[in-house]
Amino acid sequence: MEGYINQVNQHIENLVKISITERQQNGLGISFLDFSKTNSMDCRYVGLSNQDFPAIVRERYLDIMTSVPNSVLFFLIYDGENELLYQVDLDKNSTFYESQNQAEQSK
Repeated sequence: MEGYINQVNQHIENLVKISITERQQNGLGISFLDFSKTNSMDCRYVGLSNQDFPAIVRERYLDIMTSVPNSVLFFLIYDGENELLYQVDLDKNSTFYESQNQAEQSK
């Protein structure tokens, strides 16, 4: 997955722009980044309310998606076998993830 994350980070500015536009038009959702074909990345955004949103993805990630600040964008990286929900917080002043980490460490 690390190689895919590096690729995503190299293109994050454009991916964020696409996700913001899609979210404004389609509501909260996920940008699906499919690396299952060699040497390519297929990207598509699907809103939660869209009938094409995969039920298994909704089951796995709905709680996370609805419990974070609205400034967070979601990218589901998939390579044909594994997946990773990659979160990008557009609010540079947000302390949400810092407080989450502190809460987990104090458990």
